[in-house]
Amino acid sequence: MAAFEPDTSTQISTRADARARGVGFTEALRRAFTNWSIHRRASRSEFWWYVLAWVGSSWLLGPISRATHTRLVEQICLLVEITLWLICLKVAACRFHDIGRSAWWLVLQVILGLVGSAMFIFGAFLGVAYLLTSGANHGLVRAGVVGVLVGVVLLVPTLIWSLVWLVLPGNAAVNRWNGEAP
Repeated sequence: MAAFEPDTSTQISTRADARARGVGFTEALRRAFTNWSIHRRASRSEFWWYVLAWVGSSWLLGPISRATHTRLVEQICLLVEITLWLICLKVAACRFHDIGRSAWWLVLQVILGLVGSAMFIFGAFLGVAYLLTSGANHGLVRAGVVGVLVGVVLLVPTLIWSLVWLVLPGNAAVNRWNGEAP
């Protein structure tokens, strides 16, 4: 090794050690709320710690919103929930980058999930309408069953696909999203 070349062996081992450890709860939240770029990578621990915080805040905000019976508090809680969901999508996009996938795959999964949910809800409403008409319209029940089945066929595989990709270990190699792994 020449005298003018920096010693990178300690940097590489430090990065590998940090990657193996992942990030803690507070570090994951700090990254989610301070690093707004989606052109980066997020480790598994960073993503799942944020999801835990998001679910926990939902469990807290829901009862607060319902208990106050105040329109302003309900709207503030809704705004906070939407903001936290959008940040979750950002962290998920970064998680996809860590496994070497484009965030456009996440967009596709969200669209399939929304369409599947809409079909499921539409089918359920048609089933309720059939029950309310005392079974007079058999076309409603057929359309309702089709809607529910299409919804399930779209939702279940999309959820499995998303979960599999989100739990995959990150790609340690350099990729097109900010080079080195977190």
